[in-house]
Amino acid sequence: MAAVAETVRTAAERVRDAFASPNVVGVGIAEKVSAGRRTGALALTFYVEKKIDLESLSAAEALPPAFPLPSGAPEGILVDVVEIGRLRLEAPRIRRHPVQPSYSIGHVNVTAGTLGAVVTPG
Repeated sequence: MAAVAETVRTAAERVRDAFASPNVVGVGIAEKVSAGRRTGALALTFYVEKKIDLESLSAAEALPPAFPLPSGAPEGILVDVVEIGRLRLEAPRIRRHPVQPSYSIGHVNVTAGTLGAVVTPG
């Protein structure tokens, strides 16, 4: 049981470390794409300004192809990295306090998006 807890903790630390990179601009769950084709499998998807070759990344910066599951299942949680470019504000600047879920947001190359939640460290 201790080995499972350590595996989960290590995976969580790797995800936290990925967010420390200024190149990572978002994360979500999406269908994994490999060699330009959909795989039909869901993946933890990291959205980056620019993809960087694995050889140029340090061991701490590189993400594994999958995070292990606590159950020890061999496939784990798949990981994908998608380059989306630099994010910039495309909407008029409207001041709303506080920011609330259900506001319409989205990337310039996407038709629409909705803010689902605001999460802060507890």
